[in-house]
Amino acid sequence: MQQINFPSGREAFKALLGGRVDIATLTEFPAITGALRQQPFGIVADVARYRGTRVISSPKYTPLRAVSDLAGLKIGTPLGTNTDYHLSQLLSAAKVSTEQVNVAPVDFIPALLHGDIQAIVSFAGVESVARKALGEDYHDLKSDSYQSHFLLAASRIVINDKPAVVNGLLTALLRADADLKCDPAGAMTLVSQSMHGALSQSALEVMWHDTDFGIQLKSDLPVLLTSKGHWIVQQRIIKAAAPTR
Repeated sequence: MQQINFPSGREAFKALLGGRVDIATLTEFPAITGALRQQPFGIVADVARYRGTRVISSPKYTPLRAVSDLAGLKIGTPLGTNTDYHLSQLLSAAKVSTEQVNVAPVDFIPALLHGDIQAIVSFAGVESVARKALGEDYHDLKSDSYQSHFLLAASRIVINDKPAVVNGLLTALLRADADLKCDPAGAMTLVSQSMHGALSQSALEVMWHDTDFGIQLKSDLPVLLTSKGHWIVQQRIIKAAAPTR
């Protein structure tokens, strides 16, 4: 089995749909967009769940003790993404109005430091960079209402015609789950080495603490996919019928 690296789950998903790869890892956002477009793929495993998405700000702009403290602020996040969805759900539940600003992750910290925005909703790995940049001015607000799921998707050809490939991969991942539980420090070292410095050790440690590892397929995933699908349709990101579970 050959492994091909992609900069994001979206690119990996495009490669899957284009026939360049048979199996891809991605979050639930590309998966639900593919479902809305009725593209030929299937989810065969929910590999891990990340619960560390945070709103990050500074006391110069807000005390950030609750979602209500975000009222009226300019909040940066890449629009049409998992973090945009998470922010929308937080604000809707608290009945808070803000101005969402489309900001690329690489521009998060400069825009926040310069005051172009007053808060950001971070991807995994941003928190440690923000802590270093803001120092004592670092404030964050973490909510357990949303978890980003890391999924394993396969082409319909593989699912229908090559079940042994899927079974073999899942068996290997289940063994890896057992190894991770026995030696989490060793597993973290292997991940760090495989990323070739793309993520600092401190950032990886924070992500690790906020991640629930373990192969599963549970009912909360289609519930989340359905909710996110409705949001995508309402935001007119994709023109499609709202999905059912």
